[in-house]
Amino acid sequence: MVLPIVKLATLLFKQFQRPVVKSLSEWAKHHPKFSSGIGRMAQIYHSMDFTVQSKLLGFGKPKKVKSLSEDEARNLGTKLVGETLVYGISASFLLFEYRRSLKNDKIKERRRKDEIAEILRKIHDNEMMTEVKIKELKKQISTLEDKHRSLENTLSTLKFE
Repeated sequence: MVLPIVKLATLLFKQFQRPVVKSLSEWAKHHPKFSSGIGRMAQIYHSMDFTVQSKLLGFGKPKKVKSLSEDEARNLGTKLVGETLVYGISASFLLFEYRRSLKNDKIKERRRKDEIAEILRKIHDNEMMTEVKIKELKKQISTLEDKHRSLENTLSTLKFE
């Protein structure tokens, strides 16, 4: 189940990345400072990527990495910037959703605590009312017992006469 979702998300990112990369490429053609910055970033990325791949494949550290042409560097740089933008925006959406979910969870937790506090208060009130009722019933029992004793006394005096 997870694998199809990951594939779909990757495809979605690539679809969003294409127009961004295209517009960055066009912008880089007209702005030499941006183009040179992206080119330097792409050359550094290419050098690191080539070195890591050489080490992973067991060739050791290469003595010299062949530089990319200006067009290749600009294309790679705009692709890197486009990917970074798309993934950054996606990550910010995920972060926003996570924070929103956290906030909703806190609100639900606060409501639950309030409900529990309300239920506990009602239980306490019922306990107090029950205690008052018990005291009243004990007084009534005592009164009835007194009446019963007095009636018994009256009856016992009537039998002897």
